[in-house]
Amino acid sequence: MLSPNDLRTLQLMCQAGLSGSDTDIADVFDLLGFLDEGHKRQFWNWLRQHDKLLQSRLKRAKQRLDATPTKPEPWYAERLRRARGA
Repeated sequence: MLSPNDLRTLQLMCQAGLSGSDTDIADVFDLLGFLDEGHKRQFWNWLRQHDKLLQSRLKRAKQRLDATPTKPEPWYAERLRRARGA
């Protein structure tokens, strides 16, 4: 169970990601991916009750990212390639 402070921190993190570039919001979704399913559900339910605008903006951003995935920066792509042993 996430505390109210945790939920507020996630809300602020999402707002900051939406104010940046597509790579910023992609990073936010990557971080949200580390939450377990129960915590994700709790966060979305909390957003529905407290910040419907942010919830809809996140859904649109996710659809936009799914349609045109971001590519990692060249230095990061090289690091990923080395980490995978390629």
